[in-house]
Amino acid sequence: MKKIIGINGVIGIITIIYIIFLNVFNEKLFEIQQQYDSAIVRAYKTAQVPGFYNYFVIGIVLVVILIIEQIWNFNNENAERLIIGIIIILNVALLILLVVTFANPIFTTVVIIAGLGVMLSKAS
Repeated sequence: MKKIIGINGVIGIITIIYIIFLNVFNEKLFEIQQQYDSAIVRAYKTAQVPGFYNYFVIGIVLVVILIIEQIWNFNNENAERLIIGIIIILNVALLILLVVTFANPIFTTVVIIAGLGVMLSKAS
């Protein structure tokens, strides 16, 4: 049981630290995005910010880890149900907070750039 709490605790702390850094990074991205009217130009300029892709990859990895962790916690029959229930609720809250913080502007930028790439590849 201590191992389950420890693993979930470490992942939770890492996620919280990432969310804090991501929030600060997002403020920089919002400042850049406010300078341009076109969504495509905003996405292009945002993607050029140093560290952008690092935040993107780490965010995707953390989302996947949290989802896998939820499935593992839910299927763990050796643990006490009350503690697992509390851990699952806390992890779902972390996952929601992470996705909301991550969605704009980082995920939105990647979607715009990918969409533009698909459109350009179909046009040629």
